[in-house]
Amino acid sequence: YAKTGKRIPEDILQDFIMGKDVILPFDVREIIEKHLIDFVHKTEGQLNEYGFDIDYSNIIYVGGGATIMRRFASNRTNVSYLEDVRLNARGYELLAKSQMNRG
Repeated sequence: YAKTGKRIPEDILQDFIMGKDVILPFDVREIIEKHLIDFVHKTEGQLNEYGFDIDYSNIIYVGGGATIMRRFASNRTNVSYLEDVRLNARGYELLAKSQMNRG
């Protein structure tokens, strides 16, 4: 919005991230791609800071961010993508149930 003065509808943005055909002005498409690539670099940088060598560690990206990583990160054979956006919520649900059963 800051660069174009227009808001991108959420559904169009999600479709773009998933690789679907969407109608976007070229300049807007470039801005979105730049921010998604920045997200990828930041995520990979954080993994490196935490001691994971992304070239040699087995990595599994889970949830909505997995789609971004699959589409905009370098293709690596040591990376898997579980793109179901509900997986994070399911994991937290299992964690909560486990914690409740301890008490």
